[in-house]
Amino acid sequence: MPAASRPRRRTPCPEPPRASSVHPPSLLSLPPPSSLSAALSKFSTLQSAIASSKSARAKSRLAQRYVAFTESANLPAFPVSEQSIALFLIHFVLATEGSTKSLSTVLTALRQESALLMLPWLLPGAELSIARLVSQLRFEDTGDTLRKAPLQEHHLQSLLPLCDLTDAHDLLMVTILYLGHDGLLRAGEIVSGLRPRDVIWGPGRSSMSVRFARSKTHRTGGPFQVFFKDRPTPNAVSLMRKWFDLNKLDEPASASLQLFPRRLSRARFLWSQPLSYDALVARVKRAAQMLGLDRADYSGHSLRAGGATDLFVARTPYYVIKKMGRWLTDSAMIYYRHEEDVAIAVHRAFRRVADSTARGGHGNQYLSGSGA
Repeated sequence: MPAASRPRRRTPCPEPPRASSVHPPSLLSLPPPSSLSAALSKFSTLQSAIASSKSARAKSRLAQRYVAFTESANLPAFPVSEQSIALFLIHFVLATEGSTKSLSTVLTALRQESALLMLPWLLPGAELSIARLVSQLRFEDTGDTLRKAPLQEHHLQSLLPLCDLTDAHDLLMVTILYLGHDGLLRAGEIVSGLRPRDVIWGPGRSSMSVRFARSKTHRTGGPFQVFFKDRPTPNAVSLMRKWFDLNKLDEPASASLQLFPRRLSRARFLWSQPLSYDALVARVKRAAQMLGLDRADYSGHSLRAGGATDLFVARTPYYVIKKMGRWLTDSAMIYYRHEEDVAIAVHRAFRRVADSTARGGHGNQYLSGSGA
């Protein structure tokens, strides 16, 4: 049949779209106005908290110092270059009298600032060169590591007779000192805004646990607790009892107050605001000064270091110290700040081995525990 005479196939007409009761996904994804408002409010609060954190403020200051340096050196600040970073690191070390302690923080601050500006970071080759520079700067840094001295049990016992425990300010000071020492607490944990309800008493108030929402190593999940037990000598539990009794913190009306309030004057506290980090450090330094020690050698970390040092000296198993101090790594060892104790222990061990060898042995019996 000729092509012209073939019948054409009819293309069926498309059906009109059916009405659907299902909304497009884009409409379903929009939250109700009230939820959106709550989310925006929460977002604003979180952004403010992030920006005002101690770490964020420190990194922001470092970035500002870098920009000021590059302007004075007539170099572009961003995008960063190997030259601008290298010169600033050297300038930073010279300005801190050769200390390289904060170089990693400096690099992190500049990397984050580049990311916030949506600008590229160093190329891999340049980054390797900077890493080598940092390594050499650290090699040349022979300055002493500025670790604060520990406040140990013998310090605290010597301090107590110098204090009036009927005076609220003296009692607050020694309570905080013993709490930090006995609990191996970080300074930030002590001034974290604890409330009286965060102290959970055991039977007869002979023990207690203190509940913390967050810490340096506890960033997610529910709160954690640090446990304390009373002992015959003054300690965190006995002093906390005195603090509760003096200020009637067991009463229901006190539940919303700060456990450690801000000082207003010699006679007054501001119970709605927590003790600040600077105020904690001032109390530690005051205690050191009262004992005739150099206040410059002590800080808020002296309490944690003192508790850990006392436990090491008492030959407490390392895993117990690490667990009590909530260390995630073996950095707990840097808190064993008693070189004399180490030297004496090593001397005694070598003497036992040497005496055994002189008697005709090999000193190996001490490995099996058979030595006297």
